[in-house]
Amino acid sequence: MKTSRTFAIVLRRQSLREADRLVTLLTPQSGKLKVLARGVRKPKARWTGFIEPLTWGQFFLAQGAKYPVLTSVALKKQFSFPADFLKTQTAGFFAALAEHFTAEHHRDLAVYFLLLRALSALAIWPENKIFFIKAGFILKLLHHAGFHPDLYFCSRCRKKISSPRIFYVERGLVCGKCASGILKTIRISSDFLKLWRFLKEKPFIEIKKLSVSLNLQKQLRVFLRELLLHYDFKHSF
Repeated sequence: MKTSRTFAIVLRRQSLREADRLVTLLTPQSGKLKVLARGVRKPKARWTGFIEPLTWGQFFLAQGAKYPVLTSVALKKQFSFPADFLKTQTAGFFAALAEHFTAEHHRDLAVYFLLLRALSALAIWPENKIFFIKAGFILKLLHHAGFHPDLYFCSRCRKKISSPRIFYVERGLVCGKCASGILKTIRISSDFLKLWRFLKEKPFIEIKKLSVSLNLQKQLRVFLRELLLHYDFKHSF
């Protein structure tokens, strides 16, 4: 019987038949991967705690008829926050977002490490910084998924962008002169554009140092919500 092993983060699990679970993993080499965990719903099952969502470890698999079959797990870390509702909710949001924007059996090393870095930051950052982890994760993930508009030049005339700035989801940034006649635009400020660039381009350790006005945070929240809805991601943000 063919066997394999992979490091992975558990994104989701679902009940299957009387005692089994179907577990969705995010792996560095195969992207999203569904594996069968047999008998884990029984009272004395060995790996029940190792297939909880947001568990990171090395998973040992055997070839199965429809899905690879889980044979063993070497636990690395469980990103679990039982005493912190906000962190628990945010971690679940990360997992749902990663699942939505990754394909099965498609190598996605960047997204795997992005999720791992975001969860690691979430585990140690104070609650007043969680919003910035979420915003950075969303923009970085969308970039890896193919959403990378030019944040410096107008997508129509190609001139360096100047005020007022309009964001048009299907095309990117447009200047005020080129914005006439375009529907579904979002007006953004110069400060907002700087924040967007920073969140997309900088590592989480730099994002942690951010200090942003409540008004700018509100603009960012509305913008990200509209952006995710455009990509049919309807989880609450």
